[in-house]
Amino acid sequence: MPRPTTHRSSFDAIIVATAQTAGCALLLSEDLNAGQTMAGVRILNPFANSPL
Repeated sequence: MPRPTTHRSSFDAIIVATAQTAGCALLLSEDLNAGQTMAGVRILNPFANSPL
């Protein structure tokens, strides 16, 4: 079964890959989808009204 894909810019992919390589479990971003986990890194929007 094919894996679902998401379209990300190269810049976003580099940020997530760098966070993963650095061993980060959490990435703060207002541009990525809050609540999503990519490559083992959870995305959190620090400006959202309610934390995930």
